[in-house]
Amino acid sequence: MRKISPIAFLLITVSLFASCKKSAKKNPEDEKLVLFMAEVNPAVTISGLMDRAFKAKVAELSQEKMVINIQYDGILGNQNQILEEMIEGKSLVDIIRISPNDLESFGCKRYNILSVPYLFNDIEHFWKFANSSLANDFLKEPYEKGIGVRGLFFGEEGFRHFFSSKTINSAKDLENKRLRVMNDYAMQRLAKALKTKVTPVDFLDVYSSFKENKIEVAEQPAINYLENSFYEVAPNMILDGHVLGTTEVVISSQAWDALTVSQQEILLQAGKYAGEYCKLISRELEGEALTTLASKGVNIVKVQDNSEWKEACAEAIEELTAQYKDTYEQILSFAEQ
Repeated sequence: MRKISPIAFLLITVSLFASCKKSAKKNPEDEKLVLFMAEVNPAVTISGLMDRAFKAKVAELSQEKMVINIQYDGILGNQNQILEEMIEGKSLVDIIRISPNDLESFGCKRYNILSVPYLFNDIEHFWKFANSSLANDFLKEPYEKGIGVRGLFFGEEGFRHFFSSKTINSAKDLENKRLRVMNDYAMQRLAKALKTKVTPVDFLDVYSSFKENKIEVAEQPAINYLENSFYEVAPNMILDGHVLGTTEVVISSQAWDALTVSQQEILLQAGKYAGEYCKLISRELEGEALTTLASKGVNIVKVQDNSEWKEACAEAIEELTAQYKDTYEQILSFAEQ
């Protein structure tokens, strides 16, 4: 995985400061505005392509006066660190794509609901939620709480699956395995329910951690697993679909407040477009990824009946939804609409 060099970072820093100077003109929309965006995944992943669609739509709607400068492959650094610096108003990054539950530790406790195992029946179920007024409430929540960022739009990367250096045929096979999951309570609780040994590893270090035998299992959507070449060090994947890879693009409150109402509306409209684009490509790219992985010799195990997995997670689901039962039930109800 590429990491940014000090020289490259210096160039980006100089460029960013130069582009973000306040205009001397009365109308700030008369000058070109550059917003830097961080993306941990490669440009060819679902999220990378969604970001690119967002960038293109912003340029179109602003008549090229607003530019989203996207840096892929985690080149701007650790995602959690960038988010924390954005929240503190100290980051050079304006926009970042995150997992919604990354905001849980900053006070958005309700966001844990989106990581509850088996919350969404399928992709269509998720998009009914993502296009609802409830989802809009989620997006505005951190800003309204003064946390330091504002959600622009939701996306998804397909369902997340476990992959391993060893064969996994059932939930039982995960017991006592060294597992890397995202550092949020919902995923940690899922790992505990499956009786694994949670091993903290930054996303950018997952590949090397497999190679050095520090971890035995991790989890990602299929296309991320492919594009990050994790199959080279962990050639076994079980399609358990424990959690949908929900993503959210957020902007720092500092950057948001510096925009005009018209510029804010452009970002929101472009976000809606990018979400629809994500929905369009998600299933197709996931299917292509699985076909490619199979051709590379990856041992792919399909889960025909996930009742074993649901049963193992039953207590975790009950705990994670107890505080926001109404929200949980409301999200479940979208499946019937």
